[in-house]
Amino acid sequence: MSWNTLSAARANDCDDAELSQFTRRVFSSLPRADQRGWAELYVRGLLSSTGKKSLKRIADCIGMPAAAHSLHQFVNQSPWKWDALAGDVAAEVLRFLTPKVWVVDSLVLPKRGSQSVGVGQYFAPRMQRTVNGQVGVGLFLTSEVASIPVSWRILLSERWLNDGSLRAKARIPEDYAIRTAWQGALDLLDTARAQWGAPVLPVVADLRGVHAGDELLQGLDDRKMEFLIEVAPSTRMLETPPEAMLRTCPRTSGLMSSLVRLSGSRPHAAKVRLLAAYDGSAGGQGARFWLTNMSGWSARAVAGADRVWKRHEWDLAALQEGFGVGDFEGRSYGGWHRHMTMASAAFAFDRIRAGGASAVPHHWSAPRHGGTAVAGDRSCA
Repeated sequence: MSWNTLSAARANDCDDAELSQFTRRVFSSLPRADQRGWAELYVRGLLSSTGKKSLKRIADCIGMPAAAHSLHQFVNQSPWKWDALAGDVAAEVLRFLTPKVWVVDSLVLPKRGSQSVGVGQYFAPRMQRTVNGQVGVGLFLTSEVASIPVSWRILLSERWLNDGSLRAKARIPEDYAIRTAWQGALDLLDTARAQWGAPVLPVVADLRGVHAGDELLQGLDDRKMEFLIEVAPSTRMLETPPEAMLRTCPRTSGLMSSLVRLSGSRPHAAKVRLLAAYDGSAGGQGARFWLTNMSGWSARAVAGADRVWKRHEWDLAALQEGFGVGDFEGRSYGGWHRHMTMASAAFAFDRIRAGGASAVPHHWSAPRHGGTAVAGDRSCA
């Protein structure tokens, strides 16, 4: 179906002035009018269709059932650059949101079969089991008002990294070799800083259950970026596990602070600060631990970061449930990234139009699905 065959009357049938203004701004960098048109319809379909957001369902929902093939071509074959468009999504988010932090987080996206790009066996900590699927690492602009994804990277297991036939079928670039969450996070942050002129913000992440998290911390420190990273009580990133350090502290409630060095870090590497929030009456049970290089840390700052993280978890669950991030139809590397960019744009519009979202319930906790994983790593310890 050619874009030029669409009548103005049909286009107006699904018109929403606010969405049209949003898509004109966000998709203005796409070089061709037909690409901008299909991008708007793709986002409309993601926002308005229910259930699994297949291309057929999207096309039916926007009243253009014959457009499914064209939408497939737009996301799988059209050669537009998703990183540039992700920068435009970020710019639009910054018109609405005053972010406190960058959040880096990942999603495990269950899949059937083994041919879609990046599919493998991954441990999903929130599900507490291994699933067959893809893992996408996302970069989110986040405050207490909203947490909005702007860019993504897919992880590749050793199978995908080393099998030339698989790489060729999925059209994976020769120089793409992101295997772990920390590699994806640093690549996203480097792209944001180098290509978008992105704001300088602290980086927040939850590394409980992630191996090689020290590589992320070293990478952030090398880039002179501030971070506040939650770690497991038994993390191996430190020369002494946090839970062992806590046992040597007074049994009073509050916030413990101590300078520590990462295990195996370079001889002259700067120390980082370990923060522990705990209840003395419980003997340190249930304590939470963070590592930070921020000089202006405080109990209030940690509490504020926890509120921001809770907002992120709330919005991450909404993203998974209603915006088709797990519904990509295709096998290609480029198609997956373009689909995730469209899903991010749809989510950004939804949150901007709503002025954020309702307050996160005080006792809300994230549902046990998706979650951070490391390619080829079945362990969450």
